Amino acid sequence: MSGRGSSAALSGLFLFGVCCAAASVIGAEHNDFVIVPGERVGPIDASTTHADLVRMFGASNVTDGNVTVTDAGPEPGSIVFQRDPTKSLTILWNKDKPQPHISYVIVCQSPLPKSCRWHTPMGPYEIAFGTTLKILERINGRPFRLYGFGWDYGGLISFWNDGRLERLRTACPTLGIRVAASAVGPSGKESQAYKKMSGDREYWSSDPAMQVLDPIVDHLYVTFEGPSCGEKVR
Repeated sequence: MSGRGSSAALSGLFLFGVCCAAASVIGAEHNDFVIVPGERVGPIDASTTHADLVRMFGASNVTDGNVTVTDAGPEPGSIVFQRDPTKSLTILWNKDKPQPHISYVIVCQSPLPKSCRWHTPMGPYEIAFGTTLKILERINGRPFRLYGFGWDYGGLISFWNDGRLERLRTACPTLGIRVAASAVGPSGKESQAYKKMSGDREYWSSDPAMQVLDPIVDHLYVTFEGPSCGEKVR
C-alpha cells in the first residue's frame, strides 16, 4: 500500500476509537445510518429497549413479529423500515426482564437490496454494501480468512489474522461481514475460481482464485451479546 493509502486507512481506523466519543453524544432521535463497532447502530446501543426503538424511529416504522437472524429459526423480533430494504434493520431481542434489550441486528436483510445506506465511519475506506475483498484487505493491512461459497455460511469472514479489522470481532457490539461472489459464464475464469473457492471450509483472501473473484460485501450484522460482551453466546 502506498504511504498515502496507509495514512487514509489508519485515519479511518482512528475513527473506531477516538471518534467514538463523538458518537456517544448523538441524540437518540438522530439516525445517521452509521455502524460504529463497540458503540452503536445509528441511534441504537446496548441499552435500547422496544419503547426506545419506537421513540427513535416512530411507531409506523417499527413492525413486530417473527424474524430469522440465526440458524435457530424464526424468533420474536422487530423490523425497522420494513418497506424500504435499503435502510431496514432486522432485530432480535434478548430475554432480559422487565425490559428486553437488543441482542442482534442485521442491516438491509430482506429482500436483499443492491445498495444499503448503512456503513461504518471509515471515511474513504468505509465498509458498506459493495466494498470489495481487496479493499477489505487493504484496510486490514493483511490477508484474512473466510468461508467458501455455496452454503449457509458462505462468504462469512471468520478470521482477521490479527489485522487492523480485528477490532470488529473484539469490540462490543461486534460487526460481522459476509461477502458474495458469483460465477460468470460456464467456461470463464470467474466460474473456475468460484468452484475452487466453494464449500464448507475456510480460504485465505489472498488465494489467487479468491483474488480473481474479488467478492463484495452483501451482508452486515451486529451482535450485542457474546464473548466480547462478557455474556454467553445465544
